[in-house]
Amino acid sequence: MSVRRAAILIAALVVAGTALSACGSAAPSGSGISVTGAWVRPAPAGGETAAYFTVGNPGSRDDVLLGVSTPDAQTAGLHKTSTDANGMTGMAHTDSIAIPADGSVELKAGGYHVMLTGLAKELVIGGSLELVLTFEQAGVVRVKAEVKGG
Repeated sequence: MSVRRAAILIAALVVAGTALSACGSAAPSGSGISVTGAWVRPAPAGGETAAYFTVGNPGSRDDVLLGVSTPDAQTAGLHKTSTDANGMTGMAHTDSIAIPADGSVELKAGGYHVMLTGLAKELVIGGSLELVLTFEQAGVVRVKAEVKGG
């Protein structure tokens, strides 16, 4: 093979690899992580809202949801709503959410959820936004969340 042909082949492989990595990814092969039912509440531009979904892990290894981001908000964070012994309900940031092997975790109102603040656009029913979830084992999983009333 000539040097020129080898250089062209290498360049083609680099471009193909870059294109594939730019497409985002579902969970890496074999991780089995699934994210279903993703949705967010409507909200005005600049406002805040919450996102909800279910993470399924049919695999034999526990995983951990380490964080979330979105290009559609200034901040996105994992939160948990809880009620103390006196009946006071509050919300607090949580660093991660454990996803058990052969199990699932539902992020829902009154429990774990994603808080989005500083929205870049108005979220209207029927619209959507992208959530980028980062897992300890599965890596990055991109999810389209539908805007709906709730």
